[in-house]
Amino acid sequence: MEIDADVALDPLSEVTVFRVLQECLGNVEKHAKAGNVEVLLRRGEDGYWLSIGDDGCGFDAAAAMGANGDGVGLIGMRERAELVGGTLAVESRPGGGSRVKLTIPAKREESLAKEEQLGTHPSIAR
Repeated sequence: MEIDADVALDPLSEVTVFRVLQECLGNVEKHAKAGNVEVLLRRGEDGYWLSIGDDGCGFDAAAAMGANGDGVGLIGMRERAELVGGTLAVESRPGGGSRVKLTIPAKREESLAKEEQLGTHPSIAR
């Protein structure tokens, strides 16, 4: 895993990066049959991006992300990205590995500063 040393995110974006990474690595473990996984987190001029790629068995990304797909985790990751003003792209094909790319803009509305405000479940039980 490679991480820029001076990458700094607001708390909700940090949670988003963590949850997307967690979901992707879980999917690799459960489904991909991969020999290698690459994780990159970078800061660019417009914001931040996280890329998770594997050399596993792949899947039909369009079908999984579609209305009738069973990619609930993928759809949840996309929704989480959109809540912080970001995007999530999934590239995969059967037999060709997978890559998930999360982008988060550098500046966001302060009204989205806390995970609880979005109706998501906090990581720690109260």
